[in-house]
Amino acid sequence: MNNLEFAQNAESFASVLTCYLYGFFGQPLTQEEYNRVNALPAIHGSNNKFGNQKYIGTGVFAFDCICYVKALLSGATTQRRVDYNAIKNCPIHDCTNQEFLEMMQKDNINPKNATRGMGLASSSHAAVALGNGRWADANFTSGQNGVKIHDSGIEQFTCAGRIYGIDYLDDVKVGDIIPMKVTRIEVGEMGTVAYGQAEINPVYDTIKVGSKVTIAKGAVSGGGNPEYANKPILSKYANGKYVDTVAELGTFNGEQQARLKNINTWVAYKYLTVVG
Repeated sequence: MNNLEFAQNAESFASVLTCYLYGFFGQPLTQEEYNRVNALPAIHGSNNKFGNQKYIGTGVFAFDCICYVKALLSGATTQRRVDYNAIKNCPIHDCTNQEFLEMMQKDNINPKNATRGMGLASSSHAAVALGNGRWADANFTSGQNGVKIHDSGIEQFTCAGRIYGIDYLDDVKVGDIIPMKVTRIEVGEMGTVAYGQAEINPVYDTIKVGSKVTIAKGAVSGGGNPEYANKPILSKYANGKYVDTVAELGTFNGEQQARLKNINTWVAYKYLTVVG
């Protein structure tokens, strides 16, 4: 899942009925499940104070703040609930609010500068950034008992950062026109909508003759010289640190490649990182 899909799913939950309950990650709110979760040692009846028992048996989505993030990370959408097994397999299954904060502190981005799909954290709360200062959370005090989108107040969080398990497309912005492979088509009230996976390698547009590049570990020679094609490039060059200069550009077997001046070898763009 990339950060744009993650943020889109986070935002979509504000359009359905939700409620806030400790220990819930969007599972059906039945009396049996309410009793089970409310009896957990970490909960100990705390959910009784919220008065959200009125939603039992209504099919409502129930969340707390960190479990909202975990559910989204496990693939939850308004059309697809996730069960406890899916939650257990998510990359931050055992993460507490404090541990989520520590995760965000590794990037330590000012919340005001958070991009779509980044996590927002304080010592007692977790949320998802939607870009341009907007954010979504599950919070009893948010003005409704569940998920809400906020247009202000993002400065209340200590920091923002990347969430484990999300593929961040840093060079993609809202409004960009990019190639897309369609993965599903849905027909609804607004008409037919196509969803897909962007096929992006941001370095493609920046690699030019004269560019300074490094070569990724595990890279193999390209097809410009058939005798050496697909042979491993020596690790003293393919280490992400050695810098070479692009001498020539070409396409072989449908793959864009660059011939590097010093090692005189063709290398596919996917192995190259522009550094100057």
